[in-house]
Amino acid sequence: MWFDVDVRKLAVQLLPTFLRGATMQAFVKALVKPVADVHYQFTMKRKDNLYIMAHNGQKCYLRAVLNDKYDFDQRRIQIDDGNLFDAEYIYTDAEIDANPFLAKYLTLVIYQDGDLGDTAVDFYVRVPEDIYYNEYEMKYLIDFYKLASKRYKIVTL
Repeated sequence: MWFDVDVRKLAVQLLPTFLRGATMQAFVKALVKPVADVHYQFTMKRKDNLYIMAHNGQKCYLRAVLNDKYDFDQRRIQIDDGNLFDAEYIYTDAEIDANPFLAKYLTLVIYQDGDLGDTAVDFYVRVPEDIYYNEYEMKYLIDFYKLASKRYKIVTL
């Protein structure tokens, strides 16, 4: 590529042959060190940007990003589809309000609010409990790659 240049080597090669002694080479390399450092930063940023562009919010790519970051060797982080259950009620809200006995003794939860109909999450990120991760950092990483309309929940197994 046109940007893949060894700046220090190029600077020495541009010297006339009679000035290519060890002292002059060291001096020229010291002069171009800031340029070489900027080139290195550019190369690393380009590598990071190519990685970001190669991954998106699809399940397989998001799982790859999370496993690359948190579980590179064993790759145990999984992404599963969210559950969309219809809410099933034994009694309506009006019946519970009319009879306090129902509210006191029949408070049985079959599904969590996140598992029901329109309030459900679109996918679960399942992380084994022996993997150490920062929850906020993982949420940022998932939010960066996922589609804006998708909702998720991180579950530790």
